[in-house]
This record gives sequence, structure tokens and C-alpha cells, in this order.
Amino acid sequence: MGNDAQAIPGPRFRRKPISCCQRYPAPSASKIASIACESLPIPHSPFRIRPRASAFTLIEVLLVITLLVIIGGLAAPSMMAGAGRSRMNAAGEELRTAWGEARLKAASEGKTYCFQCVVGTNQWQMPAVGEAVLATPDAAAGDDNKLKADTVVFRELLVATQPGDPPLGGGVGEGELSPAILFRPDGSSSDAEAILEDEDGRKIRVSLRGLTGTATVEDWEGE
Repeated sequence: MGNDAQAIPGPRFRRKPISCCQRYPAPSASKIASIACESLPIPHSPFRIRPRASAFTLIEVLLVITLLVIIGGLAAPSMMAGAGRSRMNAAGEELRTAWGEARLKAASEGKTYCFQCVVGTNQWQMPAVGEAVLATPDAAAGDDNKLKADTVVFRELLVATQPGDPPLGGGVGEGELSPAILFRPDGSSSDAEAILEDEDGRKIRVSLRGLTGTATVEDWEGE
């Protein structure tokens, strides 16, 4: 063959297409584990990322405080009224207990005991007839002869006397010694009513039935 011979073209090479998986190969398992460990916070580290704590805004706090003040203002009168009523009932029960003790002492000792109070105060006395001077309010002085509630006072003591009772009557004015309730050895006593009053003007009545010695406590709306 001479120079005039035509060159034989060589074989053509086609580029093989590259898939996405080959272009962007998936990370290995060790690489995935390494990335996961780096993203996790380190325990007890000062640089640990903590979730943001939820908090109340200033308006929410002021709103809650305002509601509490309103609720407290509405509930305070009823709470104070309940406390005052409890003190009054306790004073009435205290007086009823004292009358019961006087009745038992008179029956067991065979003596006549009497009960007197100082009007307008919480002072009272309960000696045996003839063993104490009952003419002045000073005879009722002493912490043992007072109602436990200082805000509760004797406003009035009404006593029904019987023929033959000793002359132990008293006054009804402020600071005067009241008429006397007699507790006799036979178990009977004078019929009486005591009106107790607190600083808010609430009143209760403690009634005593002389024949049976039964005392009752009830609210009093009278003058």
C-alpha cells in the first residue's frame, strides 16, 4: 500500500453515563456514627445546649396578682365574719360550761353558788353565797374569771328571782355588777338570759332554764 492509502479511523469510545449514586456516594456507616456523635451535647459540659425554659410575661404576672387581690377582697369579709361568729360561739359555750360547773358544785357541796358579771366587760365571778363580797366589780377581777375572747363582753344579764332568794341584785349599767344567778343545792337555779356582744355588734343569747339547769346558745337580733 502506498501513500495514497486512506487512514482507517480508529474505534470510537462512548462515555459511560454516571449515576447520581456514583456522583454523590452515600457516606459510610462510620461516617454517619461520627456525625451523630458530634451533634449530641456532651454530658456535664458547660457548653451543653439546653432547651429554653418557658416563662411568664410581665403582663401575665400582673394579671394573676390583680385577680388574687380581687378574690382576696371578696373573700375577706366572709372569712372575718366566720371568725367573729366562731369567737362568739366559743364564748357562749364557755359561759354555758361555767353555769354547768356551778350547778354541779352546788349540788355536790350542798351550798348555793351565784354567778355575776360586770356589764360591758368580759369579767365574771362565781363564788358560794356568803364566801365573797359581791357588792363591787373589783371582786370579779382576775384572768381566771374572764371570757377567753377579749373582744366579747357581757352586754346584759337578766335574772328571774324567786321568793326567798338572798338580796344579791345588781345594776344593768356599764361597769356595774349584774344581778346574780343562783345555783341551789337541790339542782335548781334561777331562770336567766345573758346577752354577749362582740366588737362588730354581733350578739348571742345564752339562756338558762332554772328547773332543769339546761343552757342554750343562739343568735340574738334584739336591741
